[in-house]
Amino acid sequence: MQSPENVVDRRSAGKTMLRQRVTTLEEDLEKGASGGKKCRPFPSKHPKL
Repeated sequence: MQSPENVVDRRSAGKTMLRQRVTTLEEDLEKGASGGKKCRPFPSKHPKL
């Protein structure tokens, strides 16, 4: 049996890791939106379907 403290610590650590990944992804999106004007994420004329 695991103590409940270990379970809580593991959950909080996983949440912080996920938060760090999300923040880095958002930063990459902002960099692409501001810097890469040639390649837009959602081109209106040519939808990729």
